[in-house]
Amino acid sequence: MRKDEQLDYEQMKQKALEQLRSGKSLYGKDGAFAPLLKSFLDSALEAECTPPGFRTGLLTRIQIYNICSN
Repeated sequence: MRKDEQLDYEQMKQKALEQLRSGKSLYGKDGAFAPLLKSFLDSALEAECTPPGFRTGLLTRIQIYNICSN
């Protein structure tokens, strides 16, 4: 997700209610919370790709290099 994109929480809420009522999973590729999870993971990865993030130890330097260089 690009920084200029915003999550539509109202749409996410409606989709979650629909999926919950129909017994569908809220998680996964088509789940209501997929955009929120993607945004969170993208932000975390972006933090890891900045020089101070290299010292957090969440990913090894080789993993970070491979991800950030793509």
